[in-house]
Amino acid sequence: MAARGDTAAAERVREFVKHTGCHLSSREAEGVLVRCRALPTQQEEPLAPDRPEDAISAELARAYGARDAADVFLHNSGMNAVAAAVETLTRVQHERGRKLWLQLGWIFFDTMSIFEKRLSDADRIVIPDPSDTEAIVATALAHAGDLAGIIGEIPSNPLLQTPDVAAVREVADRIGAAVVLDTSIGTPWNVDVLSFSDVTCESLTKYATGSADVLMGAAVVNAASPFAGELRAGLHEHGDRPFSRDAARVAARIPGYEARIRQVNRNTMAVVEFLEAQNAVRRVAWAYSDRSARNYTKIHRAPSSPGGLVLLDLAVPIEQIYDPLPFPKGPSFGADFTMASPQVFIAHNDMLATVAGREELRERGLHRDMLRISVGIEEPESLIDSLRQVFRH
Repeated sequence: MAARGDTAAAERVREFVKHTGCHLSSREAEGVLVRCRALPTQQEEPLAPDRPEDAISAELARAYGARDAADVFLHNSGMNAVAAAVETLTRVQHERGRKLWLQLGWIFFDTMSIFEKRLSDADRIVIPDPSDTEAIVATALAHAGDLAGIIGEIPSNPLLQTPDVAAVREVADRIGAAVVLDTSIGTPWNVDVLSFSDVTCESLTKYATGSADVLMGAAVVNAASPFAGELRAGLHEHGDRPFSRDAARVAARIPGYEARIRQVNRNTMAVVEFLEAQNAVRRVAWAYSDRSARNYTKIHRAPSSPGGLVLLDLAVPIEQIYDPLPFPKGPSFGADFTMASPQVFIAHNDMLATVAGREELRERGLHRDMLRISVGIEEPESLIDSLRQVFRH
């Protein structure tokens, strides 16, 4: 019995670490191994040695249009930034008798796990379609006295749907709920959402660095938020600061953030045009697709600014496209190089294994034969040539 209890406790710890973004940095672990003489030296890499956290905060304050760089809070991962924001607002709202969150669409699975696995003491209602403004407003008003906060992604992961953030902000203000938005996919250079949130979170592992070799995140507080004071205190209390060498690595890469995302945008526009003409593709989900486009265009900073993620609903088995596709394969996104991912397999493999799970996925617009592409900064002609190798009308 003791062994069984130990196993359960270990699993609980593993889930907490995974879904709240708490972890030991690989660079920090490397430093320990060097000090123990298990490694001869640390790997050489470009780092920004002088006050890297200040440099990162200043760059993000500029990108988001924050009043002060002091309202940018750095965390050891994007997931940790989201978890700290949710935990802070959950505790604040508990004191006001509120314990319910409204989730806009199906979002990143680790974020959903904060609620599903009770890593934060909060209940949750899910709006299946984040583009359904009427459902969002009606549900929020129906639970006005209980609603602690509303959480969404701009656009959502994996279906790339965007809510009407102005309408979300308006109803949240009416009922005293907080708003948490995640801009990891849209990026602050593409979308202007800080004024519609109480706190906006981002994984700096993605486009902010583009190198796919460092974990880090940020939470940016809206100084005009009625929760601003509690957020400033709580993000420190519930979040984990980044390791110094990770911050130095991000600081070395983040000056190229704006130019990087501009090239990604140009490439994505070309890639989507090509993919939408392919017989093997039923539909391309991206920032400007279907009903989501009308909400996304309200907040994009310039036309043709979709970010780099596209999700392909394939008319053929995914193996036919994924296996020969000459791109690096991996579950992340936002790197300088283009990546491909069988995203439903990675995020929801347990659901694919059962009939009930597959049916639930289909109800949410997902199935096994969906391919996610994270567009990089290569020359657009080379990307199209690579795609043409496997898509032949």
